[in-house]
Amino acid sequence: MDCQIDKEQILSLLHELGDELARNQSFATINVCGGAAIAIAYNSQKASDDIDAVLVDFDERGKFFDCVKQVAVRHGLPENWLNEDVKIFVNSLREYSYLDFGKLGALSIRIASEEQLLAMKLFAARRKDLADAMLLCKSLNIQTKESLSEVLEKYFSERSRNFELFRLKDDMRFSDFQDEIISALKEERELTGC
Repeated sequence: MDCQIDKEQILSLLHELGDELARNQSFATINVCGGAAIAIAYNSQKASDDIDAVLVDFDERGKFFDCVKQVAVRHGLPENWLNEDVKIFVNSLREYSYLDFGKLGALSIRIASEEQLLAMKLFAARRKDLADAMLLCKSLNIQTKESLSEVLEKYFSERSRNFELFRLKDDMRFSDFQDEIISALKEERELTGC
């Protein structure tokens, strides 16, 4: 999407989706990841350009995405306002950690834990994820590169981490991204005295 959606808008869209599912006598459970998960569970000031989610329990996959399209039409959103692109990362995880967030209509929502979100941000290693990674590190009290490496290794196998060789040119090497996070955290502590 071209626009940013905040916590209130994300929850409103998900609630409307849950109501649409109920009207269609359907149900679903989604695992929300990425910026949307950070916005609704860990940082109410965060905005996201979409909702990364994986559909994990449902009665009819097609009916679920028909409901997603109905919400998109009503709000002038692209059909992929809720998308499963994150599945490539989620399918690579060797451990999962989701927290029940609640139920909105016929839609049950689970949110990736802070540690799992950090692992996913570390795996993506995109410059645009630096602020999110720093936020998660502060919340988890992570201050060393070794701790970052442990989180990455806990959730992603060595085989998955070897994917680094095929990364997009705008992405960073895992190690360089971790160095940048630790450096930015240290600089912030020096500026604030905390």
